[in-house]
Amino acid sequence: YAAFSINVPWYKILIFQSWQQEMADFMGLVAFPTALNAMLRDTYHFSPDSEDETHPPNQVHFRQNLNHSDIQTQEEQNDRISEDDFMLQSSLRKLYHSAHQQYSQKTSSSNIQITLRTVPVSSHLESLIIVPLLTRQKVHDKPNLRHAYRNVYKHIHAAQLAIGRRFNIYELYQKIMDQLEQLADKTATYDNDDVWLESTVIAQVSIQCQEIFHVKDVNLNQTIQGQDTGQEQNVCHLVRFEMVVKWNAQTNESHIGTWQITDWDDLLGGNIWFK
Repeated sequence: YAAFSINVPWYKILIFQSWQQEMADFMGLVAFPTALNAMLRDTYHFSPDSEDETHPPNQVHFRQNLNHSDIQTQEEQNDRISEDDFMLQSSLRKLYHSAHQQYSQKTSSSNIQITLRTVPVSSHLESLIIVPLLTRQKVHDKPNLRHAYRNVYKHIHAAQLAIGRRFNIYELYQKIMDQLEQLADKTATYDNDDVWLESTVIAQVSIQCQEIFHVKDVNLNQTIQGQDTGQEQNVCHLVRFEMVVKWNAQTNESHIGTWQITDWDDLLGGNIWFK
């Protein structure tokens, strides 16, 4: 159902498996390096014009010296930009901003050089699920929705205890549908005569990369993080994507959002917003 909700045809879902690899390739070989480049620009405040345009767009090549005087934030500017315009979700962006500032405050050196080269080689779709009727933004606006599905389970469990037996399949189906209908009433968005319901599709993709990464204290000529061997390392990243899909309950019209990276390598423990 998650695949169907993002307009993958039924015949491809049931017969062909190529759609999974196509999705994984887009996420791993296109979206991931693009988002990584955007994160580096946003965190270290360098202009895209300063990048070496000889490198393919699906690769990450970053090498920059950072001085204490360069540490600044763009939070006020970023607050004026819609969250949908970012390829990285705000919690992940803030993590890198915070780490950059803290690291710069702790180190005694006034000249740090960061080198990162990432070339995605292959990718695999690990999982694809849908969270019906809930989005990260709705849970942010109404925190009580965070436990909406746990509450459905608790309601059904209490009802079974009250009658002293388990529901049969038909009864269980009816109870679940009743609870989902109540949840839909709580989360629906009304636009004139239209009723829109929003759900979230979550994908996890493993991405095999060839990487060079190290952080160097230029003053001491000393590598303080990573390996400055000049040799590429095989690295696998697990990246979590989210997309909001909207469905019109009257017309059956659907709108698909854009993929946003919410976590990678479990830096945020999955950045999970529902229970």
